[in-house]
Amino acid sequence: MELKEMQELARFVKNNSVNCQLELSLDWDGAVLFCIRITPWRNSYNPNRMILVADYYLEQAFVTTVAELEASRWLPLDWKARPIEAGVYQPDYGNTPTLLERTQQLRRRAEQLERNGHSPTGPTDSGA
Repeated sequence: MELKEMQELARFVKNNSVNCQLELSLDWDGAVLFCIRITPWRNSYNPNRMILVADYYLEQAFVTTVAELEASRWLPLDWKARPIEAGVYQPDYGNTPTLLERTQQLRRRAEQLERNGHSPTGPTDSGA
């Protein structure tokens, strides 16, 4: 996408009287997700809503966010929401893992990586 196209999308967001925030999150495998959260300005008609999109590429996250804004696909505002996969965030209402479950999943993933010869903390010097 060219700079001019990106600027047009940014102008569209600005003209819709919304706040646009860039956040970072991690997916299940620990890869970084670029998350864009759109919320109405504080004194707007209905400030308790949001659009939240995540992607591995910032440009794609922004394009998808603008498409959601154009379609007016708002969700109830949830500042604690953190996407764990790419795409448009949808609340899970009860199926989201607890912090303990998420920690256990990450530990199992790290153990699996170690068994396969990968170090979760980076390369090691095994020839010493």
